[in-house]
Formats: sequence, structure tokens, C-alpha cells
Amino acid sequence: MQVTCTDGELTLEEKLANQALPYRRLRIEHVNSSVKRCRIVKDRLRLWKTGIRDQVMEICCALHNFKVRLTPWQPMI
Repeated sequence: MQVTCTDGELTLEEKLANQALPYRRLRIEHVNSSVKRCRIVKDRLRLWKTGIRDQVMEICCALHNFKVRLTPWQPMI
């Protein structure tokens, strides 16, 4: 969401906030792609029980977090 001012002129704080957005989006996309390395997240899941899809996503996110914590050269999110 882009920050805008009512009179059309942005303050310095608003400009800095707008400049930071692409970096946050890029980081989020990298995390999403890392989670999607688990093939079960990308493919169509045919398990129809209630809560199974959420549980699969939670497990894949936990695996991503585990991988991030094991690689010391990557900054923590």
C-alpha cells in the first residue's frame, strides 16, 4: 500500500516508507518461493479433511524456518 498525502506532496517520512516497500515485497516473495519448494504446497492437494491443507502449509513453513535457522550466513527474518 502506497502512502500518499492529501495535498499531493509527500513528506520525507512518506517517501522513505514508499521506498522501503519494494524491498519488503521482495523478501516476502523469496520466503514464499522457499516455502513452495515443498512440492505438496505447489501441487493440487486432494486431501479433503478439515484442516489438512492448513496443517500442510504450517509444516512447510516450519521446514522453511528450520532451514533458515540452520544457515548462519542468512539473516533472520
